[in-house]
Amino acid sequence: MASGVAGGPPTGSGSIELADGVFAYIAPEEYRSNAGFVVASDEVLVIDSRMTPVMAQALRDDIRRFTRSDARLLVNTHFHGDHIFGNELFSPPAHVVAHSSVRRQLRTYGNDYPQIFVDEYHHVRTGYAGEILQVKRVVPPSITFDHALSVHLDGREIHLIHVGPAHTEGDIVVYLSAERVLFTGDLVFIDLHPWMVNCDLSGLIRAMERVTAWDVDVVVPGHGPVTTKSALVVMLEYYRALRHALRSAIADGLSVDQAVEQLSGTFYAHWQQAARLPSTIRRVWPQLQAESA
Repeated sequence: MASGVAGGPPTGSGSIELADGVFAYIAPEEYRSNAGFVVASDEVLVIDSRMTPVMAQALRDDIRRFTRSDARLLVNTHFHGDHIFGNELFSPPAHVVAHSSVRRQLRTYGNDYPQIFVDEYHHVRTGYAGEILQVKRVVPPSITFDHALSVHLDGREIHLIHVGPAHTEGDIVVYLSAERVLFTGDLVFIDLHPWMVNCDLSGLIRAMERVTAWDVDVVVPGHGPVTTKSALVVMLEYYRALRHALRSAIADGLSVDQAVEQLSGTFYAHWQQAARLPSTIRRVWPQLQAESA
């Protein structure tokens, strides 16, 4: 376990203490989803539950190294399976908290969601399909909100703030203002092309403009290492650059296939997971066409 943020963000994977009782859980598996937890005197708040029962159990085991208290609240930052399939290992006794759209989406998918997820995302889930299909119950949130919700643990205020539609309709961030710590969910990927098949690009830009204005020292991204506020600016620049490139392609009369060909291998070529870019372009292309009409 790494601890503290003096001299820069801590490195490593697993549980990292960011402030007294505030932990990031950084995926030990390459490119996989992060989580987090806040420990109070007799309860724990968990942020996201990871992608498979095996991963969720590892998170639970790590939490047990710091407290014997049960998780009473489990916050889902959005509905994607790599952040919620572990819910069944925490709930019960934990109550799952999320934006109201997450409940609608998960109730629509029901227990078929693991198979749907594997079928839809098989090309980026290599090696994990078997673990994902071990999920027995897809647990939707039992506590929902539309704009913001504050949770109070031992005098600490934890802000759950809806910033979508952005990466998905129901994105929320978890902001500990006193500690200046922000859990972004999948608004932020570090040196990775984001997975944007459910995104609203203009919404992403608005969300990133919003959070970059906050007082933040430590950022826990949805994927990648613990970082600093500068990562928010980098991610905002990525989304703006993507919008600019595609607006230019539309203005030049290119087709979406031509835009894919033009940008593949050149747009943020130093970032990993470039195979995601074509699906991103196809997702946001009609959004930008509609804006320019």
